[in-house]
Formats: sequence, structure tokens, C-alpha cells
Amino acid sequence: MNTYLITEKQNVGSTRNGNLVEASSLSRAKSIATKSQCFQWTILTIERNDILVAYKENGKWNDIKEYV
Repeated sequence: MNTYLITEKQNVGSTRNGNLVEASSLSRAKSIATKSQCFQWTILTIERNDILVAYKENGKWNDIKEYV
């Protein structure tokens, strides 16, 4: 299991407290993040070890290739 930090933000550069989740893979963390999204038109970010690994903007997940 890996620990991921999931955050819902107004934009990628925003700062906000997130939620730590345990997930078996990045795909599973994306699923958890999508299901927990509260507002429309926000951006979901997923970090692992304080490094941004993926974000969801306009309904589409974008992986940061260097870290996936």
C-alpha cells in the first residue's frame, strides 16, 4: 500500500490541506479522489512523498510522467 495526499483546489497553484489515503496504486487513488470530489470545476491533485504525481482538470486526469 502507498500513501497519497489528495487535495481539491480552485487551481493547481492553490494551497489547501488535503486528505491522506492508503491505496494499492495510483489508479485506485484517482478513483478515491474522484469519488470524494465535492465541487464542480475544482482541480484534484494527488501527491506522493510531497511530489505531485497527477491532477484532474476539466474532468481529465493528467499524470506527471517523471514520477509515475
